[in-house]
Order: sequence, then C-alpha cells, then structure tokens
Amino acid sequence: MRWMLTLKGKEVADELRILRPPIYYWYRDFYSTVETSWAFEEYSKRVFGANFGQHGFSDIRQIQKMLDILKLNNLFRVLEIGCGNGKMAEYISDKTQASITGIDYIAEAIDQATRRTVGKRGRLVFQVANLEYLEFAPESFDAIISVDTIFFGRKMDNTIADLNRILKNGGQIAVFNGDYQQIEFLVALAKHALIYEKLDLSQEHVQHMLLKHQVAKELEKAFKAESNTFIWENLMMESFADLNYSKQPDFDPGKRYLYIVKKI
Repeated sequence: MRWMLTLKGKEVADELRILRPPIYYWYRDFYSTVETSWAFEEYSKRVFGANFGQHGFSDIRQIQKMLDILKLNNLFRVLEIGCGNGKMAEYISDKTQASITGIDYIAEAIDQATRRTVGKRGRLVFQVANLEYLEFAPESFDAIISVDTIFFGRKMDNTIADLNRILKNGGQIAVFNGDYQQIEFLVALAKHALIYEKLDLSQEHVQHMLLKHQVAKELEKAFKAESNTFIWENLMMESFADLNYSKQPDFDPGKRYLYIVKKI
C-alpha cells in the first residue's frame, strides 16, 4: 500500500519545511548545548575574542570594523537577523546604546537571550521570527545587521525586497558573507536600487579558519568529555587544517567580505 499526501497536505508539508528545515534541529541542539559548555566558552574566547554563542566566522575585530562604519548610537533602531542567543546583539547594544531587535527561528535561543537581558529591555528585544516572514512595518529600522544569515532565505530577491521595505531611507545594512550566492545578492541589490561598499576580509579570514582548526584540535578532549562531539566535529569540518583548503568552481571558502549596503 502506498500513502500519498493530498495537494493540501503537500502545501502544509512544504510550509513546515520552510519553518523547520533540517538544520533547524541541529541549531536547537547547538544553542541548548553551548549555554553551559566550558569547552565552547574557551574555544570562543580563543578564536573569536569573546563568547557570542555564535555559529559563524566573524571575530570581535570584524564586528568592530562594522561598528566603526555604522556609527550606531542611542538614537538608532537596529535589527539583527539570526541573532541566536543574543550575545552579539547585547554586546553591540552595550557598546553603542542602540536599541536592537534580535530575531531567530530557534525558540530556545530566543528564550536564552530574553532571560539573560531582562534588565536591558529598554534597548534589547528578542523574538522568534523567520527570515521568510519579516512582519515589521515599513521603515522600522535605521540599520540591519546580518552575520552569515540572510543567505538562509529561499530567494535572495525576496529577502532583499523585504529588508529594503523595513529599512529607513538613508539606512544601512551590514552583511558578512563569503562567495556563497554573491551574484544573486549583488543582482538583487541592483534591482532594488541599493548601493554598496565591499570590504575584502579574505586574508584575515583564512588565518581565522586556520586558528579555528588549531584550537578545535586542542580542545577535542574537552568537547568529548562533555559529550559535545557533534559541535567539535562541526568546528573541524568548517575550518582549515592548512592552506591547501579545497576550492569549488563556483565557491571559494577562503573568501570573506563585509558589505555595507545603503538605501538612498
């Protein structure tokens, strides 16, 4: 006997897959684990310069480069897309006094962020939301921050259209990313009349990836002692053991950029 979804059932299943893609479940485990992991705390301090609870590639020096350009202050309303457990948003808000709304589709991460920052509710708000459905009013934000996150959307043009809609005139979008979907990204910016500057961070990125691998190897026993092998394996997989990292025809993992996008 064969079972098949009805047309309506397929629509529901497709929608659920958008809201809960396979990596969603990995991130649930990740944020639940790193909250109490000494190994990840040590790893983050040695690799990123601070523990932002992040699964990404921007260390504290790159974040500072972004802040130097954005020049945030207490008058700014900022959206961080894919904020995770909110530690980076909290750091930026503490440093600049900007009001930041952080969104992520992992409820456990948002719960951590909300509980930890309860005393800063005047300038820090976190909510469960999906990049596919940004339900903010037009021109809600002076700046938008995306650290390796807007490329999770299904269609880049739709994502950029949404960001353009909720960004104020004169506002800026800071986007960290490598080569992935770079052409689609730039085409979408041009379509929506958004201008940009690009900072090439590739040289320091390669050194960062080498450091990630080295520190992960040194902390292997610590991660395994905590039964957090799945995090350690991921850190090893996404880093470089040496300078002979592989390059794909349409993607170079050694490339990294900071785009500053402006709405004029």
